[in-house]
Amino acid sequence: MHYRRLGRTGLKVSEIGYGTNMLGRQELTESEHIAMVHRAMELGINCVDTADVYQEGRSEIMLGKALRGRRDRMILATKVGSVIPREGRDISPGHIEEAVEASLRRLQTDYIDVYQLHSPQLHHLQENNWLEAMQSLKEQGKIRYWGASVNHIDAGVWLLEQDLIDSLQPTFHMLYHDMADAMFGLVAERDVGVVVKQGLARGLVSGKYGADHAFTGSGWHEQGAVVDAQVILQKVEELRFLERAGRSQAQAALQYLLSYPVVSTIIAGAKQIEQLEMNAGASNGTGLMGEELERVKAILGRDGNQTG
Repeated sequence: MHYRRLGRTGLKVSEIGYGTNMLGRQELTESEHIAMVHRAMELGINCVDTADVYQEGRSEIMLGKALRGRRDRMILATKVGSVIPREGRDISPGHIEEAVEASLRRLQTDYIDVYQLHSPQLHHLQENNWLEAMQSLKEQGKIRYWGASVNHIDAGVWLLEQDLIDSLQPTFHMLYHDMADAMFGLVAERDVGVVVKQGLARGLVSGKYGADHAFTGSGWHEQGAVVDAQVILQKVEELRFLERAGRSQAQAALQYLLSYPVVSTIIAGAKQIEQLEMNAGASNGTGLMGEELERVKAILGRDGNQTG
């Protein structure tokens, strides 16, 4: 595993992190969930990302149990602001103060390394005195740094322009560069850490689906795609040259993201230990390089774009 600097925080994070939105789901036992976290650590993963609402709080609970006696070996990031129903948002000082106490209890810790606003819209940021609440929590030693997971470009750009966050969690994958194009220049100027989410577009760029695959059901994959799922699958077919002995299509997709120097870590989700191992195996310290990277950029229509 290779490690990168999380912007101005100075924290050294593994290139591949563990996104735990599936940790705590009912299909697995407690011991199986704990084993997932422990295996991640064995693979060199030293940063995990969760949220107070993931699996109705069970994700944080499982992390707390798994990190008992190991807390100092893991950089722990969680989120605040998403309320039930999940479409709701509350980043008022009162909610933040209540939520952090609940997260600390579930995580069985007395501090959170990176406390993130959970997908706020621009008006949420401008209407609430969340910054004062974050500063107070830092002064109390309950959080070390704060950031934001963003779904809205204008919110992320505003936070960066105002220089209000230490870390940014944008959606970024091979077929979606809108947030990267809008924010990565500001990220570099402000020395903000970048924690990439949905780096595999919920499996769409992993290579496991053919171009003619038709999705049915909940729309989980389409939600993660940001852009049209079928367009992604067709483009992925052109990228299959990346798959070779010792490297899967999914690992190559993650390495493409690591080609961007501003990227600190990618929080890759996993339902099984084998997925964790595959994700971790993508870390190579550089990402894609040379002719291989140029060919990918040509296929993606990114000729002339800098990976930085």
